[in-house]
Parts: sequence; structure tokens; C-alpha cells
Amino acid sequence: MQQSIRGFGAPVGGGVAGEAPLQVVRFMAEGVTTTTSYLDADSSELPDFEEVADWTLLNESLSLKEMKEYVACRGLPGRVRPVLHLDSSLSGWELKGPSLSYNLTVDDVCRRRMLDSLVVFPQRLEKEESVSSEQFPCDNGQCVAQDRRCDQVSDCYDESDEQNCLVISVPDEYQKRVTPPPTSEGALTLLFSLEITSVRNFDLVGFKIGLDMILRVEWKDIRLDFFNLRNRIFSNRVRTYDRIWIPKFYVESDSGSPAEKLQTSPPTLLVRRDHPPRPDDTSRVTKEQVFDGAHNSLVLHKPISITLNCQFYLRTYPFDDQQCSFVYFLYNGNNVSFILNSVMFTGHPQLLEYEVVGTSGVVNNSAVSSFSVVIKFTNQFGYYVGNAFLPSIFLVIICYLTFWFSLDDFQDRIMVSLTSLLVLTGLMTQTSQSIPKTAYLKLIDVWYIALIFMDFMIIVVLAVIENLRQYSSSREVKVMRIHNKHEQKAPFVWLPQPGLGVERKVNVISIVVFPLACIIFIIIYFAISLSYIAN
Repeated sequence: MQQSIRGFGAPVGGGVAGEAPLQVVRFMAEGVTTTTSYLDADSSELPDFEEVADWTLLNESLSLKEMKEYVACRGLPGRVRPVLHLDSSLSGWELKGPSLSYNLTVDDVCRRRMLDSLVVFPQRLEKEESVSSEQFPCDNGQCVAQDRRCDQVSDCYDESDEQNCLVISVPDEYQKRVTPPPTSEGALTLLFSLEITSVRNFDLVGFKIGLDMILRVEWKDIRLDFFNLRNRIFSNRVRTYDRIWIPKFYVESDSGSPAEKLQTSPPTLLVRRDHPPRPDDTSRVTKEQVFDGAHNSLVLHKPISITLNCQFYLRTYPFDDQQCSFVYFLYNGNNVSFILNSVMFTGHPQLLEYEVVGTSGVVNNSAVSSFSVVIKFTNQFGYYVGNAFLPSIFLVIICYLTFWFSLDDFQDRIMVSLTSLLVLTGLMTQTSQSIPKTAYLKLIDVWYIALIFMDFMIIVVLAVIENLRQYSSSREVKVMRIHNKHEQKAPFVWLPQPGLGVERKVNVISIVVFPLACIIFIIIYFAISLSYIAN
């Protein structure tokens, strides 16, 4: 089938470059009907088409500037680039001008009964070659900047710039179970970053800790190609990655027990643009920016929520520092080298009882590649100052004040002391229920034991003083003066016997000794505690 086209609105000018206006003919064929559209740069006259059943004026939908951009990004001089193809080949199309004829042949590439080809006279197209590699041709004839292709914003009127936006090209021979080969001599490098976003649970009694984290892993796979990468990494998200190799890990606590993983959101695979694209490949049907897998990185963002067993050492509790460590192992890769970029805590550091003070990580590239993470805590002992130390000191002071009661009021003295001892014992029991039971004494246990012992000694001394007082009373002698019956009766006089008054001496000594003993104990106790805090 042939079509002869003549009657251009302006002459070509003998085919001399730069002298003729831009002449563009766009052919569209669908089924049997042939539609031809024509645009002349200098004339708005409708051309005279011979043997054409139907026609439309192209500049009703595209301006001259847009048409020039369309010409610039579509092809090279003397070349016809088909955009939509016919399932049965068309050949022998002949374009004729006043002084130039042009033949084109369209191959069968199969795009469902539609042909949309652009024919451009070489004279003008040569001037537009410099911008052709930087633009993308839309299906409707519009041209947009190549870096707007697949940027998640429709720039073409028909939204064709956001169609078929595949980030990764996986070859047919790709094997998912095989570790990617290294980009240079040695092993495949995996770059790790771990962000601990929160401490979900800190169970001191159960020796468990719950963590929410984001694991970030970077590597290169030279077997892959990437398309239309943007500078913003989150614009290069891989929607489906079930056909490519992804590193997989399992987590163990420092005691060797496996971590309990909770269900989290699925991981996100991104591609980071680290290197410019390859030169434009004109043999491709669609114009894409192609990037090498050897120079651009795959980045895996994996949310993780785990519960770990941790070994807490509570000898210095509540002035203790704790640490919990866990290990990541790679189980689906060989000849892999780990590089730890960073381990950081980004959540709120102050927990209910402890505070996060630091994190660290160590890489082990031995037989099994792994990296261990340590998170450190310090006890916020201010709670125990207000809820354990001060109340217990007050109870001891109350017990001590019984030395200032009257020696004859033994019942009140002993009742106050016993009540103080009972309350102090109850306070110790309440505190012990909120911390683990250990075979060794903790600092908090030493505190309560010392104060309870001090209360007990006060009660013992009170009992001794009362016993001495009663003994002294039994040795008192009643002396009566002898007088005549006519004399006035003299009063009775109590005269102490030698050795009386010991109970008062013991009471006075106790008033001095017990405060000194308590102060010395407190100084030694907090000196030891502060030394642990400093270390």
C-alpha cells in the first residue's frame, strides 16, 4: 500500500539544511482506515492530501513548541522511530515534497493494530540532536525532561511517563539462591546500620527486654540493571523483589537463646543512585535511563520488633548499670563481609526505671558472618531515694527518739520501737517484690538489713534500760526520821543506794552512740555506691 503526499504549505528548499521550515508528517494507521496529520511551521493552511480518507490538524492538540520538542526527542536525522506498532507489517510508505521524496519501512513489532510513526526531514532535526538524550517522548507526542520519567508525578498529558516504571531489570538466568558476586576481589560487602527506635519493654524481674529497631543493609548486585533512578532514594522503591537475592538474618541473645520476633510491617527495598546512567541505547523501543548494578546500591529497610533474654547483674542495685547484647547472623549468603556503619538509639532514653546511655556494635567476619550489638542502661536511682532510703531513715529516727522518752514510760518506748521495726520490715518486703530475687545480696538489701539491725539493737537497749531501772527500784530504801509524839511528823525520804542510776547512764550513752553509728554507716554505704556509679 502506498500513499502519495503533496501540497506542503512551504517549499522544502532543495533539501539544504537550515533553509526549510520544520516539516513534520505523522502517520497513524488503525485497521483499514488511514489518518494522516500534518503540521507546517510557517503556514496554517490545510495541506492537499491525495487519496487520504480522513485527516486531522495536529496543532489542535500540540503547540509548535511542543511539536519541536517531540521531534527533538524522537529520533536522529533520517531515522523513523515507531512508537506504537502494527501487528502486520506496513512497507513502501512514500513521502513526497516539492523537491524531496522520502521512503520509510515499518517492521512488525506488534502493538495491536495501531501505527504511530514520525517522519522528520533531516534539514532541521540535526539542530535538535543535542537535547534528544535529555528528553522522554510521551505516547501523545509530548516531550518531557528525561529526569521526570517515573518520578511519581504525571508530566505527560496521557500519563505515559508514569507507565511501565520498573526499577529493576532481572535477567532470565538470574538465580535468587546464589549470593551476588563481589564488585571487586574479595567478598560481597554488606554495609549495616541499625537504628533502635524504642525500648518497648524492660522486664527486670523476668530478665527480658523488648526492642523496636530498623535494620538498614546496603549491597551491590552486578547481575541487575536499574531504570530511571531518581536522586531521592525513596522515589526508587522496588515494588516486587521476590526474584532477587535479599540478605536474611536470625537474631540471638548474648546467652545464645533465639530472639522472639513479633510481626512487623514488611521490609522496603530501595535503590540509591550512586553513579550516572549509561549512554542512551537507541536500539531500545522505549527510552529509559539505564544504571549499572555494579555502581548503584540496593538498600533494604527492615523494621524489626524482638524480645530478648538478658543477663542482668544486680549486685549494685539500685546504683547499677546494665547492658543487653544480641547478635545478627546471616544464613543465606557465602563469602560475605560485614561492615558496620552505625548503631544508634533514636527513641526516648528515659524508661520507667532505667535510662539508655549508649549503644555499640562489633563485626565478626569469621566462618559465619555476624555483628553483635550492645545497648547500655543506667539505673535512675532517684526513685529509691524518695521511696526507700528516706522513709527507712525516718523510721530509724523515730525508733531512736524513744531514748528521749521518760525512763518510767517503758510501754510507750517499746511500742513505738516495735512499730517502727515492723513498718521497716514491710517496706523491705515491698521493695524486694519489685526486683529479682538473687542468691547474692544487693546494695538495697544491705541498706535494709543494716537499718533493721539498728532498730533491733535500739529495742534491745531499751529492754536493758528497763531491766536496770526495775533492778534499781527494788534496792531503794525508805528512811523515816524518829520524833516525839508532840513533834510534827517528818516526810518520807527516798535515799538511793550505792550503784543506782546505771540505766540513765546507758540511756545517755545510747543517745550519742546510735546516731554516730548510723552516720558512719550512711557515709560508707553511699561512698561505695558512688564509686560504682563513677566506674
